[in-house]
Amino acid sequence: NSLASIDGNTWRGFSASAESIGEFFAFTLLFFFIMVYLKQLVITKYSTLLLILPIYGLYESNNFAAVLSLIFVSFAIVAMSYMNKKNLNKIVILLGLVILIGSYLIVNRLGFEYVSSQLLYEASLHSNLFTYLSSEAKSVEITRYFDAGQIQSLLNIENPGQGSTLLIFLSTIYEQSLFNFPYIPNLVTVISFISIVINRNEMWGIFTAKYNPNLIESLFGNGPYQLNNYLYNLKLRLDVPEWKLNALYLPHSSLLDILVFFGFLGLLMFVVFNFYVFVQKSNNPEYKIMLIFILLNFAKSDSLLYLNSFVLLAFIYAVNFKSIVYENKNAK
Repeated sequence: NSLASIDGNTWRGFSASAESIGEFFAFTLLFFFIMVYLKQLVITKYSTLLLILPIYGLYESNNFAAVLSLIFVSFAIVAMSYMNKKNLNKIVILLGLVILIGSYLIVNRLGFEYVSSQLLYEASLHSNLFTYLSSEAKSVEITRYFDAGQIQSLLNIENPGQGSTLLIFLSTIYEQSLFNFPYIPNLVTVISFISIVINRNEMWGIFTAKYNPNLIESLFGNGPYQLNNYLYNLKLRLDVPEWKLNALYLPHSSLLDILVFFGFLGLLMFVVFNFYVFVQKSNNPEYKIMLIFILLNFAKSDSLLYLNSFVLLAFIYAVNFKSIVYENKNAK
């Protein structure tokens, strides 16, 4: 009911989500930048004045990820416009090396064992393990097992049947080296590392502790926008302050939302569809960059739950396919 921030740090206007509205404001600025910089849109005093609204809205939404991705994508667009394909490939390789070196430095600083098992550790803290112990004693016991590298003993011997199906599945991958390939990090290690880097370790740990599907649900999901089974099927004693116990803990990733709604097969179809969009030949790669921008933000937010974000994603797909159809029509 005002322009004041919520709890002193976020403002969402008429949106149901501060993250969602922050992504919308950031996308508005990105779209304007593309139209001006690449499409030679004439800037008027009126349009410049209107930029104040999304800039202020983005600032008040306090969505640092949206701001950072906006800056990164904008620099990428500028770099692409000044470089030919050969130089662009060099930049991509250089960027890949920077990411690899940065990842190595982070892992070296935090410790490989910490990085690789932190997601499982967080999930264990929020699971129904050692239900006869207090929260403090439970934390001590879980830490002892993880320090000793006895995750399977913790879940399957000391607390059989108490962990979620996802926690048991991921711990099996981590312990028994399933899906491991030479020179490629363990799948659980990669997910755990990403969760630490983007500050989603606790929330994804809670998701791992709560997501308890059967085989059919894991493959096909619970249905569009059906969160009840995920939220309330497995009663947990979350390792959070008492005043937070009754809060609504969403997955905090639109990819995980898709997993809940449509299962692994639905998530796979979503990934394949986006890959198909990216491999389509186009003279307007900036439209694909818009898709990269929104997918990067969706990966760490529940924005896909909200109508405005769903429509925004549909709009980006439409722009990409329309441009390809228009190019093919002109080519003939």
